[in-house]
Parts: sequence; structure tokens; C-alpha cells
Amino acid sequence: MPSTDMPETLLQSLSSATLHNLDGLVAVVTGGSTGIGLMITTTLLANGAKVYIIGLDQKQVDDVVAIYDKAVSGRLVGLAGDVSKKDEAKRLAAEIGKRESYVNVLFNNAGVPGLGVADLKSNANASVDDYVNAFDTYSECDFHSVSAVNTFAMYFMSIAFLKLLDASKSDDNGKKFPPQIVITSSMNAWSKMTGRGIPYLLSKSAAAHLTKLLAHEFLPLQIRVNGIAPGLFATGMTSKSVNALGFPNISREQCAQEIKALFEVPFGKSGGHADMGKLALMLVTNEFINGEIVLIDGGSLLLYPASY
Repeated sequence: MPSTDMPETLLQSLSSATLHNLDGLVAVVTGGSTGIGLMITTTLLANGAKVYIIGLDQKQVDDVVAIYDKAVSGRLVGLAGDVSKKDEAKRLAAEIGKRESYVNVLFNNAGVPGLGVADLKSNANASVDDYVNAFDTYSECDFHSVSAVNTFAMYFMSIAFLKLLDASKSDDNGKKFPPQIVITSSMNAWSKMTGRGIPYLLSKSAAAHLTKLLAHEFLPLQIRVNGIAPGLFATGMTSKSVNALGFPNISREQCAQEIKALFEVPFGKSGGHADMGKLALMLVTNEFINGEIVLIDGGSLLLYPASY
């Protein structure tokens, strides 16, 4: 904060427009063309950042870039890549490194759902055979495929982008925003609601612990690592129909109602675009937060057995 004896200057430095001015910030968002990733992407763009979004399908990311390109004057770039592959993570970092001298923040956001199992606890007549039949439905592939994206990719991408993140510290524009990695976990990292699937819960728990591990390991580099743990948001996982801007055609209340069979959300509505955007802005601009995982679930874990 600039030193000043003038209250007007001090107050201007504390205005939202000043605090959230992202001019010069370069961000990478995996899974940035849909759902929570797109919520983060559009919020960063709205405040002046340049954003690289990464998805599996080049046409899909190109379509999103085309939607927003005129509004952001070329500050959105879409790349295709499989972030669960170590070689792909390195290739993506090299590709962005050809275009940018630094990256300020890597949002490790891409994720996939898993298969759920029936809740047998509410069935007093369920036998051990019922439990075996329910839980034995998982294969090795069910665990590997989910963890590859939800956990392993977070690690591979973090290491691949370390040099670009470190480079921001010596760039006149880049050093305005201390380097950071943000890992998207889930409220399900702490819940015991197996309806979302045990492979999914385990992978998100691992992502949460990875956040703490990397935050500790990267202290000497002065590269922060924080996490986001979302609850229910209307995304491609909850709604297949999207509007012209790439967001689900579903209200927050309707989203909460449709998921009610699995779990309830306090106040009867899911998280919104602005809720996730405000959190992303807070993490990007507040350099005094490190090693934290921010739960943004509307209070859902208050209703169920959880260890958060």
C-alpha cells in the first residue's frame, strides 16, 4: 500500500477497483472453459488479467474464446491438453512459455466426477452381502481415472509451471502479484457422503493434502499454494444445458432442488458465479494467505458428518 498522509489517496488505494485491478496478471486455468473454471476465468478477465484456459477439446476451448474474444481484446487464449499426463503438463508450460515471460497464478481446477454407491445405512435390513455387492462395483480403473485428473494432474501441472511462476518475481509487471498455485479440491474431501463416489472423495482429499504439502515445500521459493473447496455450484456436472455464454441454464434454487436427493444446501440455493469470482479475486490479490483451503459450500458440511 502506498504511504500517504492524504485520506483521499489512502481511500482510493483501498477501493475495490484498485484492490482488484489485475492489469499485468497472467493466469492459467485448467478446466477453464466450463463450470467453476469458467467462473474463475471470466472474473479474472473482467478485472484486466490475461488468461490461458486449458481443456481436452481444442474446439470446445476455441468456442469459449470466440464468445469472449471481442470483449477482452485478445486476453483469452485456449489450449488443448490432457493435464493428467506429465509430458502434456510440460508441453503446455513450454507452449505458454513461448508466449509469456511469466505466469502469476496457476488454477489447478480441472476435475472429473466418480461413480457413487447406494446409501445402505438407511436400510436397517441391509446385509453384509448387500454391502459387498454395492462396494465391489468399483474397478481399479474407476480409481485410477478419477485420481489421474483430480490429484495427479495437480502435481504434474504445479511442477511444470514452477519456473514460469518464479519468473514473475523479477518482472516489473509480474511482481505486482506474488506467484501462487490454487488447487480446486471439494467439500467432499471432508464429507462422508459416499453417494458422490469413494474414488471421487479420496481424490479430492488427496488434492487437499497436496495443497498443504506443496505450500510447505515451496516456502523457500516464495510461491504460495492455496486451495478452493467448493460445495454445490451449477456446472456441467449438474446441468447439461448451457446458455450462449457457456453457463448452465438453471437457477441456483433449481440446482439445489435437483440435487436434494443426494444432499441439501442451507438456504435452498447453490453457489453462484459471483461467489466463486469473489473468492478467486481474494486469493489472487491477498498475498498474506498461504497453505489455506477455503471452504465455499454455503454451509452444507454443517448438515452432515464431516471432519473439516
